[in-house]
Amino acid sequence: MQQVEAPYGRYHSSARQQGRLIQALASCDVNARTAWVLQECPTLIAAGLCWATGNEASTGHLGNCALLLCFVVHYVNRSVIYPLRMKGSKPVPLPVMLMAMMFCAANGYIQCRSLTRFLVIPMSWRTLAGIVLWATGLCINLDADHRLRNLRKPGETGYKVPRGGMFEYISGANFFGEIVEWTGYALAMGFALPGLTFALCTAANIGPRAIAHHHWYLQKFKDQYPKDRKALLPFIYCCGLLRTNLSADVAAASNCLGGDAERATLTHVQNNACEMDKEVLLLELPRQSHLVRLRDVLRMISQFYILSLRGDTIITRDFRGDVVKGTAEIFFRKVKFWHGDAPPIFNLDGVTYVFIKKNGLYFVATTCHNISPAAVVELLTKMAKVFKDFCGMLNEESIRKNFVLVYELLDEMVDFGYPQTTNTEHLKSCIHNEAVVIEAPKLGLNLPQWNPRTVPSNAVHRPVGPTHDAKNKKNEIFVDILERISVLMSSNGFVINSAIDGSIQMKSYLMGNPELKLALNEDIVVKNMDLGGSHGGYGSVILDDCNFHECVDLQDFSDLRTLSFYPPDGEFAVMNYRITGDFRVPFRIFPFAEQQTPHKLEITIKVRADIPESNYGGNVQISCMLPKESKTTQQTDTATAQAICRNS
Repeated sequence: MQQVEAPYGRYHSSARQQGRLIQALASCDVNARTAWVLQECPTLIAAGLCWATGNEASTGHLGNCALLLCFVVHYVNRSVIYPLRMKGSKPVPLPVMLMAMMFCAANGYIQCRSLTRFLVIPMSWRTLAGIVLWATGLCINLDADHRLRNLRKPGETGYKVPRGGMFEYISGANFFGEIVEWTGYALAMGFALPGLTFALCTAANIGPRAIAHHHWYLQKFKDQYPKDRKALLPFIYCCGLLRTNLSADVAAASNCLGGDAERATLTHVQNNACEMDKEVLLLELPRQSHLVRLRDVLRMISQFYILSLRGDTIITRDFRGDVVKGTAEIFFRKVKFWHGDAPPIFNLDGVTYVFIKKNGLYFVATTCHNISPAAVVELLTKMAKVFKDFCGMLNEESIRKNFVLVYELLDEMVDFGYPQTTNTEHLKSCIHNEAVVIEAPKLGLNLPQWNPRTVPSNAVHRPVGPTHDAKNKKNEIFVDILERISVLMSSNGFVINSAIDGSIQMKSYLMGNPELKLALNEDIVVKNMDLGGSHGGYGSVILDDCNFHECVDLQDFSDLRTLSFYPPDGEFAVMNYRITGDFRVPFRIFPFAEQQTPHKLEITIKVRADIPESNYGGNVQISCMLPKESKTTQQTDTATAQAICRNS
């Protein structure tokens, strides 16, 4: 009850956050007056039947009659007077009305049967005190209902801040009055089980709703809402009800902030510690002279799942339980029918979706909090890398066959929505499941033009985790230099703009983590870095910018252009670099377009290879985007190439 608001009144639209059955039933709304009469009247029927069939030993005592009268008076007001005086209330969903009707019928029978047959209530001072307390609660309840009904003038719509009476002290004055009412009823009954149970059920049911009202007021009216007004109990905050996960949040914050947070102190500033929208819980680090807002540290992802291109949910994990179910289906439907390419971050119905797409898989994280999107994208990227390291390959088949391993990795990497570690080397000591090795797919080898020399070795697809053939494991390390060239050419083949984004990738299977040295060209020059000069001679390789993995020691880079490092397990980028100067483009493209008729266009694309004859360019693809209005296409190949035309 503390997590979900019943979908009626101002929370009527929250029915979409419930399960599919509740969503379907919630679409069947019942008029508010009708709903109140139907759900409350079973109590009066039960009271009449129990009085007619009661025994004189109970009905003859003044205390029993007084308490039964109190019970009937309350429900006459609720089932008859209150509905008649309602003004423009929102409809009540059918499941809410049915549940309230069942509760009223069962509770009415239990209370009335106890007072007319089983209990004997003497008219003692405790009974009188309980009746007085009941009457006080009834007056508070009636006064609060009256003030709420008259908040809006005729013709006005919307909500206003309630004032006067107990509303000067608490937001849930009507709820507080009803809790006091049934607490007095239980006291007058001598805290017998029927009365005590009813009082506790009432507090458990409407107490969280009163707190939800308080936060709803704070969110809607912000600074206009009285600062000293409490939620449910005058002068008292309900911290225990609101911050049930505070200890877990503080532990997660400590992990995020590092070792200094182990001795951090949690400080409640002023008296606003439990106001969710004005949260001022602070974490004070002993060795830093500043305070960190706990709210800025705590909020993280709520859900994580991996989807296939067909929308199948392969892996799913709900960390916090604060986001609606079915978000995977909502996400896929939204991305699939997005006009163009869906952005990596978007918000829908209060839920933020962050995703990356790798190897035909969607890696998705959801949250209902305001967090750093870049941090979540980085987390998803590193999680995908970890899955690839431990599974050997990153594709749908590998994830499906290693789902037990993937869930084990998830539990180690993320705890309650907060990242713990994405370091492959650290995770190896925590993972005990062996990976199911998947054979690398031989895509494209059936094409006659496909160059088998460019197909990577299957050895790099071995997992880094524990395997059954660990004794036969070889000491190997694989080094790849990957470069992405972006070139803008004019129609006559001249280069207008060009850039190279390169990376030296490694995947280590070495035992014992030995030190490695990687020697680069001595004529490498890095701009804007004090790493061996700012210019080079003729033939020098000039890098505009570069960065290195955290394990790389740059002590000998300035003089010897040598990188020293202890390679971590798994795949990692030793060095990333960027070049924007003049360089030889491997291919030049010369396009020609000729309009033969008003409805026919001939496009000729000539490709010239400017690479040495000793080199070979394999697996080359050229994409020519055609207008969507193109009706038919026809290809004429003058070289040994396979043409596949697609409309844009």
